[in-house]
Amino acid sequence: MSQMDLLKTYNVERVLADPAKVWPPHDFGSPPRYLRLHGKPKIYYYSYTNDEIKSFQNLLAPETWCVFDNTAAGNSVDNALTMLDMLSKYVGNMLLALSAIGNRTTHAFDLINSVERKTGCFDVSPS
Repeated sequence: MSQMDLLKTYNVERVLADPAKVWPPHDFGSPPRYLRLHGKPKIYYYSYTNDEIKSFQNLLAPETWCVFDNTAAGNSVDNALTMLDMLSKYVGNMLLALSAIGNRTTHAFDLINSVERKTGCFDVSPS
């Protein structure tokens, strides 16, 4: 039985890690559900650039777990907050577009709920 067959048999998801020592991004037929970012070239110490964070953000799928594990120099928090900021700006821009075409309330909550499911980043409970 191959590794892939074994994973499928037990419904185990693969991890897309950076650096990718086993499965690079192009090996995934669909967006990964688990993304783990260790930093490179110095693992655990590297701080990702905004462009790198954006490229990883583009890989996120619904219900993706994204873990910044570049914790040795404290970069994980800053990098995670940068990704959250990018996602919130994306949602904000989408809300402006929805407002311009009407249907703001229904579509906005659908969009934010979709982003929350995708990232776990927002609490969108109506007040």
